[in-house]
Amino acid sequence: MYAVFMILPHIFTDCPYKTPFSQLLGLVYYQIRIGIHSFRKDRVSPPKFVSLEQAEYQSIQVKRDILHAKALAWLMNNTRNPSIIKIVTQSLAGLTSHFTAVSVLRRAGAVQRVAEQFLSCFTENRVSNYSIGVTNQFQLNEEKGIEAGLYAKALVGLTESLPASRWPQRPPKDLHFYANVLDSALGSLSAQTDDADTVVYAVCAREHVFRAGRNRFPNNQSQAPLHNLGALLEITRKIAEDELIPGISAVVCVVDTIRRCVEATATEQRHTMWRDFSLPLIRILGDTPPDCRVREALSRTLACFGGLNPSRDYSDGNDPTEHRLIFSLSALLVITVQEGTMREADKELAGIIADSLSLVLESYSCTFVHSIRPLSETLALVFPVFESTTSTAVKRCYLEMVRHADFTDIPPHVFPRLIDILRDEDQVPIHAGLARVLERHLHRPEVAKYLSDEAILKNLALILSSPESEERVQASLLLAQVCSTGLKAGGKGAQKAAIEPLIQSGLLKALKAYFWSCSVEISSSEALLQVYGQEDSWVPRLLALLELYQAEVLESGVMDACIMLCLLIQPHESRNLQEWWGRYVEWVGTRAPKPRPKGALFRRHDA
Repeated sequence: MYAVFMILPHIFTDCPYKTPFSQLLGLVYYQIRIGIHSFRKDRVSPPKFVSLEQAEYQSIQVKRDILHAKALAWLMNNTRNPSIIKIVTQSLAGLTSHFTAVSVLRRAGAVQRVAEQFLSCFTENRVSNYSIGVTNQFQLNEEKGIEAGLYAKALVGLTESLPASRWPQRPPKDLHFYANVLDSALGSLSAQTDDADTVVYAVCAREHVFRAGRNRFPNNQSQAPLHNLGALLEITRKIAEDELIPGISAVVCVVDTIRRCVEATATEQRHTMWRDFSLPLIRILGDTPPDCRVREALSRTLACFGGLNPSRDYSDGNDPTEHRLIFSLSALLVITVQEGTMREADKELAGIIADSLSLVLESYSCTFVHSIRPLSETLALVFPVFESTTSTAVKRCYLEMVRHADFTDIPPHVFPRLIDILRDEDQVPIHAGLARVLERHLHRPEVAKYLSDEAILKNLALILSSPESEERVQASLLLAQVCSTGLKAGGKGAQKAAIEPLIQSGLLKALKAYFWSCSVEISSSEALLQVYGQEDSWVPRLLALLELYQAEVLESGVMDACIMLCLLIQPHESRNLQEWWGRYVEWVGTRAPKPRPKGALFRRHDA
């Protein structure tokens, strides 16, 4: 019998009968298991020896939340000291959404204990009113404001994970018993305190108590049918507009509360709620930096609004939060466009969602070397909206998605359709976005073949006269790459055949005018960035122009403009520019001493 008791710690790690003799029996038990494994000739790996201390530590780590909850529950139910009860109930304010043993605390009566301590922070007055009957009014004790905030936060942690009570399911008895009085007290707390975090937790706790603590019947919304999400919407708006500045945990609490309320409503009601909460949530998303807990909470809430699974991982091993945001905003964009074809407000909202999605794509693309993957589902989902909508913002957003996506993720029917739009002169506002798409996927043979089309080249050349400097820079970069690709076609005959469509479409003429105008307009390095773009953009274009001049395609006047640009920037300040200048000087040195007609290059070099 003694030997049996000593071997029990190796079977049940929480067994209290542990002595030094148990260690010896553990070695014997381990050898027996090794012998059984060898006798059976199992293919699985043999068992490993684990000491009692290590096994106990591993078990504690697995059951850590349960052990903490049981310890707090035991202390709360077995002490008679009011100070200890107050400390235990205030410690529940530290509960997070990742705590897995909240149900143990609720079964131990934690909701009732917290409710009693919370109500003790108020002075209750009963007021009779002819229209609404007897009501309770609560006056917060000034010296207990901090305590009341902790109890409100504890109520959020205890009630957040509860499902919405619907008939025939009944709410928890203790929460249902205190639902009415807690609703009044939490409303009083949010109105009588100036602390931003306390206001947030009071409003969120009130919503959770209403959602999970009241009886709801099929033909009656609740015991308080006049209740709505007005307070939650108002506090979300204040956070978005910086009228209320709570901590990060409080903002996460607000966003998670919105998600719980959305999950408790039908799908058709979510669209109505989305119109109310869309602008504040998108504004909070725009103010949230990457790798922030608020961003993860927003991704799950937006997924609920969009009818998606908030727990699904869309990233295929990448950042799940950013991918969930892309999928959620795409779904909401589709819903808004389809639902709002006759409403001007919904068209404006669709433009705001599209701009937000473009910003998410741009910031997320910085973490990838080449392209964002996977985006095939999103591209297929939004393409019908791209075809049917008249909103330029939505079309540009879809083009940004195509630009950042891997070419293998683009549906087969999408790219030919984009090329048809590029040929269409009525779609000029989105031609610049299409130029960015072509520039990103120019290395693909499926894309390069379209750049010999004269109509496409002509429309791309028109972008060089766009009033937006960014669009001009992008178009010139793409067209310079097209020229450079044509010069790599092979011998002189192949080069001439590749350059001929560029001449016929007027592309080279437009490039000459663009680069010459750049050299005239530039008078400082700041003007260079505005007119000619960043260094990573204009150095490849200078190299392409040098190749065109060496192939006797461009006149020397354009090269004069480029040299003037180089002299303005000072070559020693740019490593890439030194490369261009070195290639130019090397090429000039290999030429015959007799200058070409209009040989401004040699005169400039001598000077």
